[in-house]
Amino acid sequence: MKLLQIWLLFVSALSLFGAFQAFFLETLKDQQFSNAPEQVTDVARRLFGSWTILATVILALCAFHLHEKAIVNATLGSFIIVFIVYSYETFIAKTIPLWPNATAPFIIAGISFFWIIIDKYGSPTNERRQLTQKKEKKHFY
Repeated sequence: MKLLQIWLLFVSALSLFGAFQAFFLETLKDQQFSNAPEQVTDVARRLFGSWTILATVILALCAFHLHEKAIVNATLGSFIIVFIVYSYETFIAKTIPLWPNATAPFIIAGISFFWIIIDKYGSPTNERRQLTQKKEKKHFY
């Protein structure tokens, strides 16, 4: 098993823990959205928990199917959604403080997103180097 797969399973487990908290504990209201706990209703908690379970499933699927482009792209999309949601809630709605509440999702989503990109598509530097090497080999014939 690749290290990226282990990482995705770890993030998936964290996500499942977050979903559990959203459904059964008040931590979402008291800690996550601590700038506006009065805005976190029971319906919002369940919706957040459901969205988090969906992300958990996508991450776990990706960990076991890194060769499937559609699943990888869905996972990348889920990390983009994390960036959008937490950016909105932190910088526009101001319901989540950047430190410490939004920092962890930004870091985890960022690491995961770029790790998948590099693993699946390679870094731009490596691609340029490989193209250069292919061109140089053609000149030796």
